[in-house]
Amino acid sequence: ALFPWIAKYEAAGQDYVQTNDFRVLSLRLVQTVAIFLEEVDDKGKVEVFLYKLGQRHIDYLPHDLPEECFDILRESVHFGLSERINSVPKLTADEQERAIHIWTDTVMYIFHLVQEGFFDAVRGFDRFPHIHLKAASHHFA
Repeated sequence: ALFPWIAKYEAAGQDYVQTNDFRVLSLRLVQTVAIFLEEVDDKGKVEVFLYKLGQRHIDYLPHDLPEECFDILRESVHFGLSERINSVPKLTADEQERAIHIWTDTVMYIFHLVQEGFFDAVRGFDRFPHIHLKAASHHFA
């Protein structure tokens, strides 16, 4: 339900992970995390950015999307990060555990606010009605 284009590739016998659509989606996720890390000291700004990002998803996602879809995506991102962290040979077991804990908290926070923004937009509500996120940036107007 979140990514209907995946079915298109699977029906054609293609591995969607090798597609440009998947690369773009992955890049957007990495950019969101980068903005989060860049602005982490300004919690208010981060909160507004992530919430507004969720609001923007009203243009991309079905309005009847079950909340569980966000949970599945969040768990998939968490799994991917955990696998990647566990594969870094330079990290001790304690460092891997700490890194996974930090990234788990980060992913949970990001997804919570994006999800909140999306479902508020579905209901026609905006916690920050006078703040507008400029397209393709994290600057506010």
